[in-house]
Amino acid sequence: MIANRALERLGHERGSYSVIHPSSDVNMSLSTEDVYPTAVRIASIQGAQELLSAIGHLRAELARKAIELTDISKMGRTGCKAATPMTLGQEFEGYAVMLDEDQRRIREALSHLHKISLGATAPGTAIDRHPRYASKFWVYLREITALPLERAGRPVEAHLASRGFVLLSAALRHNAVTLSRICNDLTLLSSHRGEDLAQIDLPWRQDESWTAEGKVRPVIPEVVNQVAFEVIGNDLTITMAAEAGQLRPNGNAFEPIIALSIFASLDHLSAACTVLAERCIAGITSSNK
Repeated sequence: MIANRALERLGHERGSYSVIHPSSDVNMSLSTEDVYPTAVRIASIQGAQELLSAIGHLRAELARKAIELTDISKMGRTGCKAATPMTLGQEFEGYAVMLDEDQRRIREALSHLHKISLGATAPGTAIDRHPRYASKFWVYLREITALPLERAGRPVEAHLASRGFVLLSAALRHNAVTLSRICNDLTLLSSHRGEDLAQIDLPWRQDESWTAEGKVRPVIPEVVNQVAFEVIGNDLTITMAAEAGQLRPNGNAFEPIIALSIFASLDHLSAACTVLAERCIAGITSSNK
C-alpha cells in the first residue's frame, strides 16, 4: 500500500515496482522484529508520561487535603483498633509520599525503555541493513518523538529480552497496590457516623437503595480498587509472556499480549488517578474536632 501510494504521488502506475519496490525500497533495512518493539516502547513511554501527570494531580490533591485536615485529630490504628493519636493531615500526607515513590519507580523503569534496537533487523545483527540507515533514522526518530532515545548497546540481548516491559509493569503494579491501599483506608475511614472507625465523609456520588438509606457508599474507591485488581493481573500476564521467548533470537512472539496489557494498565491507572482526585479526594470533609 505504501509503495503504491508513493508511486501515485510520483506519477507512476500502481504496481510499477521497478521504480519503488515494497520490500527493497519501502521495507529496506526494516524488520518487524525491531520496528514493532520500538513502536510499543515509544507508545508505552508516551502513555507513562500521561500516567505520571495523573499521579501528580492525585498527589497534589492529597497534599492539599493534608493541609486542610492538618488540625483534625484521629486515632492511629493497629489491627483496626485504636492505638496512638495522630491527625488526618498526617495520614493524607503519607498517601502523597507513597505516590512520590510510585512516580520514582515508573521513571526508573522508563529509562530502560529508552534503549531501543531499531536498525538491528531480525536477529539483532543488522543483517541486510543499509550502512547509512542507522545514522539517518536516529536523528529523525528523536526529532519526531521528542524523546531521549538511545541505541541498545547489545541489540541481540535487546531482541531476546523484554526487561523494560517487565520493569514498567512492576512499577505499575506498585502504583496499583498504592491506590488500592489508599482506597481501602478511605472506605474504612468513611464508615457510617456513630461507628468507631468513622473519621471522614466522602462526597455523595450515587443514590442508595432503601437498605442503605442516608449512607454514602464509597463508589469511587471501589472503582479504583477494581482497576488495581486488573493491573495486578496484567502484571502476571506480562511476566509470563516475557519469559516465553522459546529460543527466538529475533524477538518475543508474545509481545502483542505484553503491549495489550501494558496499554490497558497505563490507560486505566491514569483514569483511576484522575477520577479519585477529582471525584473523591477533592470533596472529602471531616466533622471531627
